[in-house]
Amino acid sequence: MISYTQYIAEIDAGRQENVAAPEIAQRYWSLPSTATLRDVVIVVRQDEAGHRDVNHGFADKLAGRRRP
Repeated sequence: MISYTQYIAEIDAGRQENVAAPEIAQRYWSLPSTATLRDVVIVVRQDEAGHRDVNHGFADKLAGRRRP
């Protein structure tokens, strides 16, 4: 999560070019034709957050802990 957030900051600061999103990313993530690299990084970060939550839930269950 941190690396995606840092990448967005690099794009926002102009240190990484915010190029057009590849067509394959537009199709996979259902992004508009105007989508950019920043848009792709945002949806990937959101997806990874979901994986993080599921994985931590499994780990907590295996360890016998309850999540709030």
